[in-house]
Amino acid sequence: MPQRYDSLVMDTDFQTIYSVDSTYKMPRFHLHNVFEIYFSPKGGVHYFVENKSYLLEKNDILLFNNLDLHRVVVPPGTEYERYVTVFDPSFIGSMGTSRTNLLECFVNRQPDFCHHRQLELRQAAEFGELLERGLRCSSSLEYGADVRKKIVLCEMLLFVNKLYK
Repeated sequence: MPQRYDSLVMDTDFQTIYSVDSTYKMPRFHLHNVFEIYFSPKGGVHYFVENKSYLLEKNDILLFNNLDLHRVVVPPGTEYERYVTVFDPSFIGSMGTSRTNLLECFVNRQPDFCHHRQLELRQAAEFGELLERGLRCSSSLEYGADVRKKIVLCEMLLFVNKLYK
């Protein structure tokens, strides 16, 4: 049987990307070797994760681990705006504690796990600041940028774990 999804290998410890497209197409489901935090500032797209479907609205967030087959469908004429943060879970492996598992919402899931959450305006503003910090440190080569990446990622993970609990 032919493979009906793409398996992407991303060589990154941590990266936040912001992009806007008006003609974006994702022909097949995919998964990747990294974990992903997806934020939709506008909405209007359909996200499919395994056998679940989510119609995204403004300030929606989705989480994907390395086993989640997912795909976005962008309706014709829709401006597709998103922030995507991808990270290798081993990058922050030592940052958690016995009380705080930073990867909890990615790895310890119930069978009925819902990948989607709607952020309130205050939450969206807070998370938007984290994403902007992630954008800045993703491409930085200045002294301490490697540490800042870990700090920002830890803050993002604290935020999403609290949201998903």
